[in-house]
Amino acid sequence: MKHDDPHRQVHDKDVFLRSTLATKVLLLTMLLTVIGSLVACQSTPTTPPVTGKQQDINSIVKSNTQNTNLLQGVPQTLTDHQTQGAVTLNINASVQLPHTSKIPVVTTQPTCFTQDTVNKIITTLMPGKQLYDNAVDWSKVDYQKLAALIQALQLPGAQGNKEITTQSGNVSAALLAARNSNFSKFSNPTSILSRASLAPDTRQRTPMTGQLQRLDESDFGSGAKVIKGFHGHMLSVYADSGKGYDTTLDIQASDDAKNCSVNFANHDIPDVYNYTDLTGPARGMSMSLDQAKALAQQTLQAVGATDLRLTQVQLGTLIPHSASDNPNTMNQAYGMWFTRDVAGVPTTVDLTNPNQNAYQQTYPYERLFMLVNDTGVIEFSWTSPMRTTGTISSNAQILSFQDAMNQFKQQFFIHYAQNDTSKGNTAYTIKRITLGMMRVQNKNQANTYTMVPVWDFYGTGGPSPSNPLLIDHSMESFLTMNAIDGSVIDRTLGY
Repeated sequence: MKHDDPHRQVHDKDVFLRSTLATKVLLLTMLLTVIGSLVACQSTPTTPPVTGKQQDINSIVKSNTQNTNLLQGVPQTLTDHQTQGAVTLNINASVQLPHTSKIPVVTTQPTCFTQDTVNKIITTLMPGKQLYDNAVDWSKVDYQKLAALIQALQLPGAQGNKEITTQSGNVSAALLAARNSNFSKFSNPTSILSRASLAPDTRQRTPMTGQLQRLDESDFGSGAKVIKGFHGHMLSVYADSGKGYDTTLDIQASDDAKNCSVNFANHDIPDVYNYTDLTGPARGMSMSLDQAKALAQQTLQAVGATDLRLTQVQLGTLIPHSASDNPNTMNQAYGMWFTRDVAGVPTTVDLTNPNQNAYQQTYPYERLFMLVNDTGVIEFSWTSPMRTTGTISSNAQILSFQDAMNQFKQQFFIHYAQNDTSKGNTAYTIKRITLGMMRVQNKNQANTYTMVPVWDFYGTGGPSPSNPLLIDHSMESFLTMNAIDGSVIDRTLGY
């Protein structure tokens, strides 16, 4: 598996709250069992990526002292066609550039959510609601809804796009509620319904405040295989929406600021969305896209995320809930991605996450997502906030566009080499080329990072899998290339 299937956008993996670390590992297994079996993992290239060694960033950054417009003459579209061995590369792509020709390079550090930020989030997303402990077991009805969701995910129309999501945690909440049960009981609707027979008729409501709770876990394992315990603050609460389901909010804020996330859901358990490119107004919505953007911007201001900017908008489409539902008539919503704007250059939205290694700490990339329909913000997730700590260059020299594209094509064929024609020909199509920012780990500096300009290449293609959804690279770059020196950056490693 190349990574943890970010195209499913399952942000739930960050809400294993108020439980032991061993339980978190079990919950991850359960979550992948419930959803991963329905949406297969992307195949891993047979050849390892060619990744340039990350040098000391200060040694390779040179300022554009002539103040030349380095993006002048960059085309709006690029077309090309090349074949090497059994691999064909088709480029028919739009070229997306920032609205400034000055390319910055800045240093950053992870930050996290304070109680003040938590208060703002609760006031904004759950105004006036009584909060209850979300770590208690679900009711019979909740488990019945989860069973209905698993059945719905198995319908043909449910997987029209592999970006199946519960952005903020309803599926994960079910698994959390059943954390002491064998995960195999949750692999199909029948096993979930058996759990429902043991669940209370009414979910226990234990009132809670919105205060973060301290959690210091012990390490898990022994010898070389030790999983470090979580140290920091957490909050896991729900509120009665008044619409027949619970609104949930899960927050974690680790002391080292690398395990920080907010996940909010204000919709029913079976309401899961597929995501596609924005092609027009959201079906079933009276709110316009501009109105949805305005609401999202107001929400950002209210929670204090003022240094993030709207980077990409998608259409979210409800999956069918029964065989009689037509996938082409299901209601839609606007999915909005916000990333850090660095002196006019946005951070690229790429859903690749660092490798999830149980024995090594991971540090997800910063992003904020909102799903908006006529009722308001129904999903809100915010991961890995950070702050700028310094400027290496406010106007860095980057490779010319032609040199960058030549470097890309050379590295692409190395990265995806397949010279054995007996395996069949493999075609890749690049549909979008983006110049944006990316966070990279500084060499020999464990807790310091630099935002560098990168070229990313999105599209479709690859070895034909049994599931054709796996060749979609619309939100995961085929290749990320440092725009300064042309070296390849492995997003799963972060450098």
